[in-house]
Parts: sequence; structure tokens; C-alpha cells
Amino acid sequence: MLDKKKYKKKRSCKPKFIGAAAAATAIGAGIFATRIRNLKKEDTELWDDVAGVYGLKSAINRKTYNKLRELIKEDIEDDMKVLEIATATGDIARDLSDSCGYIIASDFSEAMIKKAKSKGTPQNLMWDIQDAACLTYPDESFNAVIIVDALHAVQYPEEILDQAKRVLKKDGILIAPNHIAMGGLAESVKGGTKEFFGFDTYNEWNYEEYIDFIASNGWNILKEEFIAGSVSMAYVMAEKS
Repeated sequence: MLDKKKYKKKRSCKPKFIGAAAAATAIGAGIFATRIRNLKKEDTELWDDVAGVYGLKSAINRKTYNKLRELIKEDIEDDMKVLEIATATGDIARDLSDSCGYIIASDFSEAMIKKAKSKGTPQNLMWDIQDAACLTYPDESFNAVIIVDALHAVQYPEEILDQAKRVLKKDGILIAPNHIAMGGLAESVKGGTKEFFGFDTYNEWNYEEYIDFIASNGWNILKEEFIAGSVSMAYVMAEKS
């Protein structure tokens, strides 16, 4: 079992509150999943407000997300311990649960996790509220970390990649698909609409820039693929360098 005092001492981020362990029998295996609440309300309230309709994102972009799921399932093995960061309403985690040993799906929005739970929870899936830049999991806990289309929406994506690196086992993999900038009028309209509703895009990469961004943050690229669609994405799988 995790020594909480030792673990907190070695972390640079200091949570205001750490709760009790929340692990189901099916997904024990030594993972001590705790909750962190070191975020201000304004950091999460926008995402809380859209939790009820967030699932429309994958429905509207069905072709892209179906291809995305296929690629992830190709790279996930049935005995893997998986962490998904920024799970939102959990559609991807739920779909992947039959392809891995177990999966912990985390998000910093309590409302998103509540919505995810309401849509069903497979036996080997656990939901958790976590700040992705300050994860509370022990070092080298997971075989795979998945971050789908989230790095552009955070101010310091490098911090999230550092946390992913810390919690991954030595031979673990990062799967980090993200939408990419293609230019043109349609994309400008989408971007303007998102800004109107308060959704910040802190980072914008084209395909090559995004691959370079992952590599420059200490990752060896193992696989990359362009996914075309109404939202174009760069699929990236990498390992710690």
C-alpha cells in the first residue's frame, strides 16, 4: 500500500485535500487512487456546465472518433493497467474497458465524472477526479496513459506530459491523439464559436508541430497517423525517452 506521507513529501504540488482510497476489488492490483482538490472553481465551472451535452462532440465527429478508437485498441493489450486523463464523459474509457486489464478514467470536472458514471460503469473501470498536472498516483503505476484531444486546451501541457511520464512504467506507452490546425474558413468559424462560449485554445499545432511537440518533451515516437475528418487529428503513440 502507498505510504501517503512519503508520497506527498516527494511531490512538488501540494493538494488541499487528499481523500481515502477508492478502488474496486476488480481493479486493485496495488493502485492507490486518491482524489485531489487543488483547483479553483473557475477552473472547472465551464466544463461542469457543459457536461450534459459534451457527448455530442464525439457524436458529431463520429467518423473521426470511430477511427480513433480503432487505433487505440490496436495499441492496448488485454493485461494493461490504463489511465485516461481528461476522460470527460468517459465514452472512450468505457469503450476500451473490454480491451485492457483495467482502466482508471480521470477528469478534473466533478460534473463530467458524474455524467460519465450515469452512462454505465464496466466492472474493470473506475472513475476518479484528478488534476492532470498534479496526479496523485504512485510512480510507475500504469502500462498506458491516454490523453485524447486535451493538450491544446490547457495552458501548460508540458506539466501533464511530465505527470504521464512519472506514472508510466518503464516500458509504458503514451497515447495522445489531438486535433490539429488545418487552416481555412471552416476552422476559423469553429475557433471563433469556441471562444465565444468561453473555451480557450491555449495551443495550436499543425500535424508536424504536434509530433515535434511530443518528441521535444522527452518522448520517443513509436507510431503516428493522420486522421482525416470534420475534425482532423494526429494520432501519436510514444514511450519515455
